[in-house]
Amino acid sequence: MAFSRVASAAAAPAAPAIHFNPVIQLKGDAEAGAQVKQALQLSYADFERLMQRYQNGQARRGYGDIG
Repeated sequence: MAFSRVASAAAAPAAPAIHFNPVIQLKGDAEAGAQVKQALQLSYADFERLMQRYQNGQARRGYGDIG
């Protein structure tokens, strides 16, 4: 019975820990705040798109939730 528990644990991949932490360096400019906000919105939109693509790829390769 111990063997089947080990095999089950090895077969189930752990969910990846993904962090979105952009690094921003500013050099004094009157419009820097607006530019930073725009860049973060674009970066996060790209992150969301790529994360959805990753999850879709994982779902295609998996067997789904086989209770």
